[in-house]
Amino acid sequence: MTVDELRALIASGKFHHATVKSGQGRCWDGLYVYEAGDGPGYCRGFKLTGSFAYGWGDRESPDMTAAYDLVRGSGISFGAYGEG
Repeated sequence: MTVDELRALIASGKFHHATVKSGQGRCWDGLYVYEAGDGPGYCRGFKLTGSFAYGWGDRESPDMTAAYDLVRGSGISFGAYGEG
């Protein structure tokens, strides 16, 4: 997913929520984006649509920072269903 794709998802009204995962290892840390809907692939009214990796090294990814800025204040959560 790109920042522009996230922007389009939000504009379409299909954005459901985003979850920040951290402390699970660099390959899993990041921002996970979910869209609203029903049917195959959806669970509890939403499904994983894309993600932004935290980044490698000491700096966070500029794309993840930009994506977080877009979803800030939208009910973002930390962790994931069943993980705390």
